[in-house]
Parts: sequence; C-alpha cells; structure tokens
Amino acid sequence: MVDFTYEIPNENIFMKAILAQLRLEYMEPIANLLKGATCEISHSAQFSNKRWNGFWTTVTIFIPLQTYENVYNFFKDSPFMVKICNEIMPINAGLDVMEVRFSPSLEETPMEKSMMDDLEKSIEILSKEIIEQIISDDIKLKGRDMADAYVYLYCVENALRTFIDKIFNEKYGDEYFSNITLNREIEDKIKIRKRDERVNLWLPLRGDSEIFYLDFDDLAKLIINNWEVFKNYFPTQSWITTKIQELSKCRNLVAHNSYIGKNERDLIRVYFNSILTQLGSVLS
Repeated sequence: MVDFTYEIPNENIFMKAILAQLRLEYMEPIANLLKGATCEISHSAQFSNKRWNGFWTTVTIFIPLQTYENVYNFFKDSPFMVKICNEIMPINAGLDVMEVRFSPSLEETPMEKSMMDDLEKSIEILSKEIIEQIISDDIKLKGRDMADAYVYLYCVENALRTFIDKIFNEKYGDEYFSNITLNREIEDKIKIRKRDERVNLWLPLRGDSEIFYLDFDDLAKLIINNWEVFKNYFPTQSWITTKIQELSKCRNLVAHNSYIGKNERDLIRVYFNSILTQLGSVLS
C-alpha cells in the first residue's frame, strides 16, 4: 500500500504549472484566457475510488472579473482541465482531482493590454470622419465575435491533433506516419508544406509531427482511413467526422475574415464541448 502525504501543493506554483502544461499541449489560447487567475486546492475525507486511499480533490480557479464571463462560457462542461490538474498533482500526494470549478476573483487584478486595447488607442488618433468611413462600431463588435470564435476553433482543432498524435504514438511509436493509412492527397500536402518551409525560412515551423501540416478537415479523413485505431474512442465515424467538417467550414470563414452569425457561433460552442467531453471521457 502506498503511503500518501495528503499535502496540498503550493497553490501559486500549481497555477503556474497549469498554464505551462496547457502551453505544452498546444493550448496557448486557453492559457491566455487564464492569465491573472489564482487557484485553491481542497480535499474532502471522501475517497475518489480512482485508486486506493486517494482523496476526492477539488481545484477552484479564481478568474479576474474582466475575463470571467468569457472563461466561464469557454470552460463549462469541459473535462480536460481535470485531466491537466491530475497530470500536475504530485503522485505521492494522494489527491485525485475529480472536479475543477471556476469562480470570479473579488480582488483587483491588473490586466495586460490586449490587441483590442491597442486598436482602440490607434482609433483615437484618427479623426472622427475617417473612423466613420473605415472602422465602424459594427466592424469592431463583429471583430470581437470573431476573436471569440477563433479561440474555440483553434483549441478544438489542436486538441484533436494532439489526441490523434497521442493515439498513433501509443500504437505505432514516434515514426507512426510510415505505418498508418494515408490517401495520396494528404501525403502530397505534407510534402509540399515541408518543402515550402525549407524554401521560405521565414515561415514558422508547424510542429514536430506531420499531423500539424494537415488542414482541419484532413483530420476527419485521417480518422476514417484509420478507423480500426479510433473506433473505440468515438461513438461512430459520422459522429466525429460531421463535427469536424462543420467546424472546418466555420474555421475557413473566420480565417478569411468573413463574419459568422450567432447560430454558427452556438454550433462551435456545442461541438467544442461535445468533442472535448468525449476526449476527456476516453482518456480519463
């Protein structure tokens, strides 16, 4: 039997570790949403039933009031933060994180200036006549909507990439791309994009795996072509591929600075939560 300490780790360091782990898992936008947040760790005398004598533990993250609404809407019903916290929690502590709560912080927290703040400052310099001609309030409001949509799309796309990379790695090892089923279109796309990186050295590297050279909708093709590997992780092929295809359409509109309406933004939120909940359940 393992002797657990049941000691709660330093909460400031734990919060920094959460942000670091999010960035390691290609979730930089989520880490940015949690800037200025603090956390509180508490456990009950109730066992978690995940392992012998592990205590049920709750992590409460306190969010600055300026960003609380966005963070709450983003994280509600999403289980991956429980996974992140358990990865950070010392094994010998005997504290199994079973829930992560979000609460508004009642302390004033200085916020870093955002790009939108810089935009507002730049606009102030322009004359009122020019503002009315080229940057209306409607454009700024729609820009905020698109910024929120982009964060959701970025996170769900890269969460899926990381998930697929993890599953292939576990089955075939680091060099899994030589063992999986690819169609000619995907193979050519990877080769062309790698060649472009070598020729145009100013382009940032996409990632350390071929999967980061694919478009969002290519992930659906990858799952279909290797369904034997993924059939235990999703209810059906159409359950995941339909969501990827619909999200990919929204992503293309956002990427080309087209406006998507409330119905599309609601669909993005619903699909984001569905996919993250599914991945969280199969990985837990």
